[in-house]
Amino acid sequence: MKIFLGIVAGIFVLSPTNAWCVGPRLLLHLNEAENATVFRDSSGNNFDATCTNCPTRGAYGIFNPALTFDGVNDRLEGIAMGAAGTSDWTISAWVRTTDAAAGMVVTNRSAGGEVSNSLHSGWWAGAASSNGRVYFSNDGPGCEYGAISTSTITNGNFHHIVGIRSATSNYQIYVNGVLEGTNNISVGAGCNTLAASSTANWLVGDGPAWGGSQWVGQIAEVAVYDQALTRSLVRGMYLRGVNRHREMYREWFDLAGYPAFFFNKVFWRS
Repeated sequence: MKIFLGIVAGIFVLSPTNAWCVGPRLLLHLNEAENATVFRDSSGNNFDATCTNCPTRGAYGIFNPALTFDGVNDRLEGIAMGAAGTSDWTISAWVRTTDAAAGMVVTNRSAGGEVSNSLHSGWWAGAASSNGRVYFSNDGPGCEYGAISTSTITNGNFHHIVGIRSATSNYQIYVNGVLEGTNNISVGAGCNTLAASSTANWLVGDGPAWGGSQWVGQIAEVAVYDQALTRSLVRGMYLRGVNRHREMYREWFDLAGYPAFFFNKVFWRS
């Protein structure tokens, strides 16, 4: 992979020739054809996902078409990455929803007694109601510990969400390239130091241990890293997605014959 050093908005970032800045443990572009039941892992580690109740191919995503999950029984499964343990860990995805209880994005907690690092939106073990915010946490029986965003993601636009764990018990959540929370949720005891020990296969779009946590909306470009990404890398990944999304829309507006000022006025709202 070729890597070039560039400057984006005053921040030095790595700019690879593909979508990602460092080598992921898992990379699901989710750009397979309609009615696909196998979704290829492009990281080179062969952690392919499969589905029985399959999400549908969306109209558009960020770099590729996204998958639309129905919030009932759609999910991707069979991702045999193993346990997250206590090592540095990052999970990222582009998501779109209008549901304040949108649900699970990525987890491998498939039963109540397991412990997993989970990226999800709308609720957590200590919440009284759904709130449309994003969480990255270590959750297990009787406890949850991690980070919550300050913003919501329910406006129907795509958002880049990233959860990072470092040094065993330091949890961060980013939304659209901005750090919004660090170690700011905790309920029960022990999850701040417990290993994410679940060895169950990882899932996209469902968290069976929670019940009723199927994702409602679209998910694209799921990536997992066995390292803690830096703030500049997270920011660079977000900006690259925004710029590519803008380029696609400009192409469509040009083909439709709309003038440039119309595109510039209506295109991007975060």
